[in-house]
Amino acid sequence: MKIILNLLILVTMSFIILNCSEYETFNDITQIKSLEILGIQADKPDAYVNQLIKTKMLVAEPINYSKEYHKIWLLCDPQNHGETETGLIACMSSDINKYIEIISSNIDTFSFKINKTSLENYNLKAKYIYVIGGICEAKLDKCKNELKNISKETLFGKNSVFKISFKRIRIISDEYSISNTNPVIKDIFVDGKNIGQNNNLTLSDKPEHSLRAVLDENSFYGSIGDKEFMKISWKTNFGKFSRYETVQFYSNNDIENVNLIPDNNFKNISGKQLYIVATNLRGGITWKVINID
Repeated sequence: MKIILNLLILVTMSFIILNCSEYETFNDITQIKSLEILGIQADKPDAYVNQLIKTKMLVAEPINYSKEYHKIWLLCDPQNHGETETGLIACMSSDINKYIEIISSNIDTFSFKINKTSLENYNLKAKYIYVIGGICEAKLDKCKNELKNISKETLFGKNSVFKISFKRIRIISDEYSISNTNPVIKDIFVDGKNIGQNNNLTLSDKPEHSLRAVLDENSFYGSIGDKEFMKISWKTNFGKFSRYETVQFYSNNDIENVNLIPDNNFKNISGKQLYIVATNLRGGITWKVINID
């Protein structure tokens, strides 16, 4: 009986330890501990041919980050593979150099147009193209040299100096209408107080703070139905959030809260930031970065 009791205790303790570990691992992803790309935004997530598209990248730095890095941009047009979302496979394949249209480096924003022939050559009315945004943690000369001979191994290999993120953009012919746009973050509530569009905030010494993000109603314009929802992701470089994501549904005023748990010494840390990223189901994205005094 004693042996059975001891086994039960060990199993129970293992279960508790496992669950605590899983909880810590889950919450750990909300803290920025290395250089990360949190999102790439196109000002037009759906665009017409020959229309100028501007993209930008949200990069989050950990506390006390001092290494050199540069942003890089590649435009991948997967040709006839772009008719479905599987075009992404072509932009990650060993034949990636066949689909790369433009390469730029060391710029914050990336602008381009897709010519009509991108659709006409394959008798398509719409297709997906992919912006590949990345950060190169190296000297600028090395980053540029690496991009001269672009390949799958260069971008995704084990020893790559690049961290890469993809942005899918739908290109359509003039005969179709566009309703998809980027969502808009209307308000941010911190401990019940609406800070509006303020990008700077002073936090008290409380061990936890409650946050809530509210998206503008127009963000749901042209939605795929009343059941549509948008995800809001939460990250910071000086603590953890109780949840990685919250959700706002169409015409739903019951907005979810998330708790911020700052590090014990957060008052003595400089460069503190909160990152709030909102996405819809069709590739729209926006974000807000709040500097913490």
